Amino acid sequence: MTEKIAGFEDHYQKTRASVVEWFGGHRTADRADSIAQEAFERARTHVISQLPQLACADILRQPYVSMEEFSSALLDVQQRKESKPTSEALLWLEKLSSRVSHYSAVLDVLVQHHPEYVSLVWGAFKFLFLIQSALAKQQHQSFCGEMVKNLAEACSRIADDLPRADLTLILYPTAAMREAVAHLYGTIMSLIVRAVSWYGQGRLKHITRSFVRLWALEFEPDMREMRRHAQAVDDLAQSASRAELREAHYQIYQTRTDLNLARGEIQKLSKFVEEGFRRMTEFALGEPLLIDASRSHA
Repeated sequence: MTEKIAGFEDHYQKTRASVVEWFGGHRTADRADSIAQEAFERARTHVISQLPQLACADILRQPYVSMEEFSSALLDVQQRKESKPTSEALLWLEKLSSRVSHYSAVLDVLVQHHPEYVSLVWGAFKFLFLIQSALAKQQHQSFCGEMVKNLAEACSRIADDLPRADLTLILYPTAAMREAVAHLYGTIMSLIVRAVSWYGQGRLKHITRSFVRLWALEFEPDMREMRRHAQAVDDLAQSASRAELREAHYQIYQTRTDLNLARGEIQKLSKFVEEGFRRMTEFALGEPLLIDASRSHA
């Protein structure tokens, strides 16, 4: 058994550094910043090229658009739909309202260093929902209302796949985890690019039922990508947790080993002190002490 434990120690010592990297927070080179920046620049360029100047100014403005501002706009859209309380659009808008915070799990990771990345998401979402709701109120209500429903449904389903990325990144701030969270942001930006493309294609095309069907299908690739990246974050977290558990077991083993060594040293010291005391006493009394045979044997 002792040999088996010693073998475990030797093997783990050789691989310990790579195991600790799975959950350690040491800053190493990664592509997280470049992934997020590329996604932001792509979406920003698309917004500028597809939307009117006033809309761009509102989306890209400073002070930055916040989650609370988007939530307020979403509530406004819901209130416009309350004349038809059983409509699918209203049901999905209500679901999205309860899931907005799921997006902040990813976006809060970026907000400290890049508030403009986060503002673009909330600003674009705010514009898209408000403009579609306005179109539905003015004309082609059934078609535009269905498109509001499709966008709310896509955003809600993507939100369901978003993990607690902020907590995961706090627990396991590794290079691989940062890259995985950056890919989640990239997928959100891809959704925005698709939705903005719809607005830039002209209103006449929007009123055809076939286009409404295509609009709903266009979000499928983003939803699949979000599920894939969200699963990658979960898988990394599970692997990091297992590596952390292995390190904890090793630390416990090391502690037990150190305690056993300390216990042995204490026993040696105790015998040394006892022997020294005996000799000092014999010297003082001028005769040998009688030692308990059983104690001496021990």
